[in-house]
Amino acid sequence: MRKAALSSSDEEECDDECMDTSARAPAPPPRQQKKPMSIILFGRKKESGMAQNSDRHVEMSAPALPARGSSCSSLMALIGLQRASGAFTWGEPLEKVLKMNKEEALARKPEGMSEEAWLTALAVAHIEGTEEQEEDLWSLVVDKARRFVERIIVKEEERKRMWEAVKKLFAEVKY
Repeated sequence: MRKAALSSSDEEECDDECMDTSARAPAPPPRQQKKPMSIILFGRKKESGMAQNSDRHVEMSAPALPARGSSCSSLMALIGLQRASGAFTWGEPLEKVLKMNKEEALARKPEGMSEEAWLTALAVAHIEGTEEQEEDLWSLVVDKARRFVERIIVKEEERKRMWEAVKKLFAEVKY
């Protein structure tokens, strides 16, 4: 293979073409300073994140929540107690549905059982037992909670013992 030899005029032409900036794409505009963005979510204004290229606040609103006291709103409040791991924590919505305080609920926990697994099982049992008409809202929540319990309580016999204790507690609690 032979290399073509460039004459000095060819080299100058190539240099001129490479230096010609008129054919290049325009440079991107300089980045503007980011400004705080205000979000309205569930009726509460919250400063969160950063808005770019905007001099106004951005408002976002979620669909209206169901009326207090409705089955759906109590379900949503209960679902709000679930952590990203799938575990449920103690809170007022769980206290209301169980009709007992945290100490009473934990006193019914089988010996050696994790508090998180027990509270999660109680929340799952309530949701599955009373919210059948809203299954499309809670099915994924319950699946995640059950996976959490399976990760925490590895032995199937222990999980069975826990679910039996949950059934016993719910049989004694009057709805």
